[in-house]
Amino acid sequence: MLDIKINQQQIEMLQTDLLKWFQKAKRDLPFRQTRNPYYIWISEIMAQQTQIDTLIPYYNRFIATFPTVFSLAQASVDEVIKTWEGLGYYSRARNLHQAAQIIVSDYEGNMPETFAKLLKLPGIGPYTGGAIASIAFNEKVSAVDGNVLRVISRYGNSFDDIGDAKTKKRMTAFIEGILPDAAGDFNEALMELGAVICTPQSPKCLICPIRSGCQSHAAGTTEQLPVKKKKTKQLTKKMEVGIVKQNSCLFFVRRPDSGLLSGLWSFPITETVAGHGQDIKKSSQKISTS
Repeated sequence: MLDIKINQQQIEMLQTDLLKWFQKAKRDLPFRQTRNPYYIWISEIMAQQTQIDTLIPYYNRFIATFPTVFSLAQASVDEVIKTWEGLGYYSRARNLHQAAQIIVSDYEGNMPETFAKLLKLPGIGPYTGGAIASIAFNEKVSAVDGNVLRVISRYGNSFDDIGDAKTKKRMTAFIEGILPDAAGDFNEALMELGAVICTPQSPKCLICPIRSGCQSHAAGTTEQLPVKKKKTKQLTKKMEVGIVKQNSCLFFVRRPDSGLLSGLWSFPITETVAGHGQDIKKSSQKISTS
């Protein structure tokens, strides 16, 4: 059972106050000036691993280069990767390219209009699918990211671990149960509030538009929420890099489609063999051939 302490009156306050605030205070972002599902799709994929303020110039460049799903589908994967350059997590760009080709071949270039169909495209999961479906097509489906989990946890004074898949599933169902008719605006408003007001540290409670109904603010537990257990520490691997030069040319290889630097061009890289600590070559070492 989800530990959410919100009554019907507080739900109505949340819907009304949040939407009013969003219409007045939302950031002027290029992808909010359109309901073009293609543009919304591109922005949501970019936002998966990148801060909104950071991605804007990349978004503008990408849309200028590939203004339609047809232009994206017809481009080579290398052209797409080059345009994406600087954003990192390049699997997102490859998935965009593959999905664009599916949209052109299977949907005549029209973005699928339902959450269920969007989920079938490469690179689109529940959050991204929910965002596109609700914002572009106003389907009543939630779009739950870290910002939303934090806002709802605090508003309902919930101490459930938001890192737990079961909690996220129950939270998603809860949010879908309180979505107003303006589902897309409500989803965006929740995300916006978490990004600019209900921040992870030092939330701006004094200017929060939903403070009057917030249970954690009333209980003085805002700084304790949301609860999220620490992730397992990432494994660090030592790698050896070979820089092979012949005359004025350097040798590059295309990486496999999965794993480290998947699908990208790089110098030859291999994981250091355990026990060869004294023999590890520094990645800056140059290996010349005649």
